[in-house]
Amino acid sequence: MNGKIPHILFMASWYPVTEKPTHGIFIQRHAMALALYARVSVVYVYASDNPDPEPSVTRLSNTCTEYRMAYQRSYSFLKPFVHYWRARSAYKTLFGLIKNNQPIPVSAIQVNVVFPVALFLSLARSVFRVPYTIVEHWSGYLPEDGNYKGVLKKWITRKAVRHTEKIFYVSEPQRKAMVDHGLHGDYELLFNVVDTAIFKPGHKQDKPLLIHISSLVEREKNISGTFDVLLKLQQKGYIFETLIVGGEGQELEQAKQLAEKIGLKTIEFTGNLAPQILAGYLQKAHALLLFSHFEGMPVVALEALACGVPVLATKVGHLPFLIEPDMGILTEKGDAQGQLRALEAFLKGKVQIDVSKLSDQIERNASYKAVGQKLYMYYLRDIRKTEI
Repeated sequence: MNGKIPHILFMASWYPVTEKPTHGIFIQRHAMALALYARVSVVYVYASDNPDPEPSVTRLSNTCTEYRMAYQRSYSFLKPFVHYWRARSAYKTLFGLIKNNQPIPVSAIQVNVVFPVALFLSLARSVFRVPYTIVEHWSGYLPEDGNYKGVLKKWITRKAVRHTEKIFYVSEPQRKAMVDHGLHGDYELLFNVVDTAIFKPGHKQDKPLLIHISSLVEREKNISGTFDVLLKLQQKGYIFETLIVGGEGQELEQAKQLAEKIGLKTIEFTGNLAPQILAGYLQKAHALLLFSHFEGMPVVALEALACGVPVLATKVGHLPFLIEPDMGILTEKGDAQGQLRALEAFLKGKVQIDVSKLSDQIERNASYKAVGQKLYMYYLRDIRKTEI
């Protein structure tokens, strides 16, 4: 690097665009975190019904630039092949922009979610001729999800993993599932990022407020099971309010209809919220409920902890490795009675929570500074090794 800061090229399978502003936002946050210490260029190519023929270049900061390009979506029976060649052409355009316009050469490539972006990894390496790492967020490897299938997907994934310098993962079950699929490599845990300047402890409201934040997708988030536990709590005479944040379209409407059908009271649905508004609600809340069927490292749990809010959740994803006894209560997946007992114990004040520990844990492990420094130190160390 000859004394210059690293320049990392992010290749993202998911990334926020106007139509989907939260899609892959955790990848964008990783880019912003690393950009505190290094130069980052992000490339994202996607299909659209009304694509702009020109690339979109956005500077998030002096050291973080996003390069997006949409191509015309195909509806023909040859769609996979058409999309591949259109995407490849878009990537060639974006790689050329970065190579010709960035003042510092690319030092390494970071593949964010292997499939499908790894289809174009060989093209990127032929242009920049640098090593690459993987940051995997996808839950498809998990047996509960079961979407790691298909000859092409498996071949591309195995090839990418075989030649990578490092695999960062976001939950211990995800790492284990990848290894069980024969995807061996140098694994290291990487936290998702929380903006601790926004998500921080505040003043709780007087009446107990239980908050659930998710996409409201039933097969993952167990909305019906969560509502059933809340109904039993209500029938036992407990006084509390419930706030349901997130979801859109059919999932949100179905959740509202279910709550009305079973007679849940004092429940409010907000849909998706801006981070500042969400942080305000979390600061008022007494507990986050996350009785999911499966998870990775849920950002909502990290954001709740950052606000000093204990987490009542199932033992899925990275939660058993994150939530200690004085940070919340974990119950077995599908154990409705256990979840009810946990909520009753919490509302009765029988659970001792160390609020300062919650926010301190997130500041040390999941803040922009902490995550950015972890990535930066890896690239600084390993890029220097390649130069020796």
